[in-house]
Amino acid sequence: MSLQNWEQVWDQTVEHVQRAEAQEIREQQCTEMLAYLRQQRPRLNPLPADGLENPVDSWFELAESAFFDCPPDGEPISDWADAFEQLATLEAEVDTVLARHR
Repeated sequence: MSLQNWEQVWDQTVEHVQRAEAQEIREQQCTEMLAYLRQQRPRLNPLPADGLENPVDSWFELAESAFFDCPPDGEPISDWADAFEQLATLEAEVDTVLARHR
């Protein structure tokens, strides 16, 4: 998959998760989001650039953990705000790596 196509799938995935941030997240939404994340993850392999593996894997692990726990209430995620803040940090790491390869 080309870098441009990979970025489109990544951006769609991130935006889908970010939309959940603006809503009151309920158990049904968590179940649906978890299924969506598990569907999207294989679509992002293989990774198109060196340096993406750690932030992408960490992003998916964090997102899946948050939506699995629904709501997150422990370690490493204390609540939804914390989850979305940590996801944003990882998204910025991915953006930094992608910028070097454009």
